[in-house]
Amino acid sequence: MYHCILEVYPPQTVQLTVIFLGTLVIQLDKIDVMNIFSSLFLACQNTGSPEFGVAQTESTTTVQNSNTYSVGDLEFVPIPIETFTMGSPEDQNGRQPHPESDQSVESDESQFQVTLTTPYHLSTTEVTRGMFFAYIEDDEMGSANCLEDACPVQFITWHMAAQFTNMLSDTEGLAQCYNCSGSGRDVECESNFDGGQIYRCPGFRLPSEAEWEFAARSGTEYAIWTPNGGAELPSGIEFECDDHTLSDGTYLSTLAWFCGSTDQAMPVGQLLANDYGLYDMSGNVWEWVHDGYGEYPESAVINYVSAPSGEHSLRGGRWGNEPYALRVAQRIHAEADFWDGNYGFRVAIRSNAVP
Repeated sequence: MYHCILEVYPPQTVQLTVIFLGTLVIQLDKIDVMNIFSSLFLACQNTGSPEFGVAQTESTTTVQNSNTYSVGDLEFVPIPIETFTMGSPEDQNGRQPHPESDQSVESDESQFQVTLTTPYHLSTTEVTRGMFFAYIEDDEMGSANCLEDACPVQFITWHMAAQFTNMLSDTEGLAQCYNCSGSGRDVECESNFDGGQIYRCPGFRLPSEAEWEFAARSGTEYAIWTPNGGAELPSGIEFECDDHTLSDGTYLSTLAWFCGSTDQAMPVGQLLANDYGLYDMSGNVWEWVHDGYGEYPESAVINYVSAPSGEHSLRGGRWGNEPYALRVAQRIHAEADFWDGNYGFRVAIRSNAVP
């Protein structure tokens, strides 16, 4: 599959870069649009707005649609797109394995460069119980420890999260991003779009792992977003349940629900939102993402999506975790049909599908 970046120069000339399997195969400077091979032009056509594999050059970040958007109580905000470094440095405090964890290997967080080329909107909060049960009836949700309508829904499998996004798509008259069969805890879903094609789906879906991390970073290259531009975990606090102060002086409890600030999941949207207007990107409940779990690539990727797998990644940490799990690069993984009181999700949609 070709991934193309089309950069438009006025009036009718372009710079075209074609990358195949991570290798530069074509680079043409300032050629007339009409002279591009039709097959490549279709993959990289200039529609006035970024499509799959298209990046505009007016700025390093692009927002296609600045409108906010709501479906029921779920509000969506635009996320700018750009190139960023995904993962964490090897020496980042908290990346080392938890001394008491049954996951004996450290989180795979090898750094690599990702370019997102499709602007998207992301829900400002995790999906709540009130929102979820407005669409799905389930009398076997486990013993959730936060029962208000504004609490994040818990005990959710990846399949159930994907099915919920389909229901939102149906409500808004949009195409479904997943093919699901069954119901309740027996539902099984798979993507209707292979690999990076998921970015082209016009309906609601789970965010890709790259979209999730980019949004959680909200511009920071540090371990955790803060109002001061980000911060690291000071040495010695990564596995301790106290209300810690981060390296920039920010109290962790102002940003995240974790074991130093609560003993249960909490209603969404009560703590500080990041610079993109997103709440609880660190802590509260782990969040399912679209991708299957896999090791990161070694080279730069456009519109990264991990290969399909029986396991899917979860991001963000939860209310019972120590600070190490709240880092924006932290990853865990679980089978798609596994459900746990610590698992929830939020929802994404490509921006050009937003009114």
